[in-house]
Amino acid sequence: MILNIPTAGSNGFTFISANAGSMENKGLEFDLSTLNIDGEDFQWRTSFNIATNVNRVLDLPGASVGPDGNRFISGGAAQRAIEGYSINTFFLVRYSGVNPQTGDAEWLDIDGNPTTSPTDSDRVIVGDANPDFVGGITNTFTYKNFDLNILANFSYGNQVFVQGKQFTDNLVNDFNKTTNVLDYWTTPGQNAYAPALTSSTRAIFARSSTSQLLDGSYLRINNVTLGYNLSSSIFENSRFFTSARVYATTTNLYTLKNKEMAGVDPETSGTVGNLGQGETFFTPPQSKNYLLGIRLTF
Repeated sequence: MILNIPTAGSNGFTFISANAGSMENKGLEFDLSTLNIDGEDFQWRTSFNIATNVNRVLDLPGASVGPDGNRFISGGAAQRAIEGYSINTFFLVRYSGVNPQTGDAEWLDIDGNPTTSPTDSDRVIVGDANPDFVGGITNTFTYKNFDLNILANFSYGNQVFVQGKQFTDNLVNDFNKTTNVLDYWTTPGQNAYAPALTSSTRAIFARSSTSQLLDGSYLRINNVTLGYNLSSSIFENSRFFTSARVYATTTNLYTLKNKEMAGVDPETSGTVGNLGQGETFFTPPQSKNYLLGIRLTF
């Protein structure tokens, strides 16, 4: 568990990277394969997998001590590794929305009371980048010499911190905005996305909070392959080839996800470190690929 440990500034740097402590992972995995149809010309097979894992930080010797007495190490844009919790625990101020009567953006303080001036001391544990469960399903259909393979994978219960929203939702910078901010408060009783343009909270509307923390659950059609095996009789008199197969493949075909995740790939992450998983900052999505091929057997 490589984390950044705070150190005295007199050393010339503020932290060192070290094996900071210990953690445990406990989980279950279930696999099932079935032959659904076994006809003379048509077959349908299914493989299904689902797994769950619970991650918990056990010990962080030498780390800072929080108000609850648990040691922690900060990392990423919105996470802390906290003793007794997941290594990818989100630690943020809670955003409660725009007050429909005043037009001010409001957050919750450490005690759960509405405030228009939150501080870092109001941050609490709000979520986890790790999913409740993940899995995949593969269906393979064959009809005579044709075959169709469809692979889908899914994740449920994970959260994603979309740091880019701090810029695209910012009402006082010169970044391009999303169309969400066009829904700003103008009239008492209005349920708006953004505060009134005359509100003092417009300057901090996009501050780091649960406003940028989204449900990252998804179902992705990850691979589809359609193939055809040429009849072996074609190669009876061939001196070079014994068989051939032509196929078309596409990857990352379609992803079903939270509509608020539009433009964000739920499988990408802005870091490769232990802390910061499930955080993205204008991270490019996975590419969508198309492939045509032929496989010749000598």
